[in-house]
Amino acid sequence: EPLRPYVVFTDGGDDLRDKLVYYLAHPEERRAKVRGARDWVLSNHTNAHRARELAGAIGLSWVEVDGEDGR
Repeated sequence: EPLRPYVVFTDGGDDLRDKLVYYLAHPEERRAKVRGARDWVLSNHTNAHRARELAGAIGLSWVEVDGEDGR
């Protein structure tokens, strides 16, 4: 759901063709979607995020030290 603004959905067929043509003709809009998706992924799915989830899954607590994740 959080990536919804950055993903182009299609019903296939003519809709797919129309959206391909549109985004090929509008490179700035296409790049904005890519930038938005990349920024979201980099801020929400880092190694620190994964380590925190893994620590919780195996019963360890996660402590932030000096503004950095983990210890």
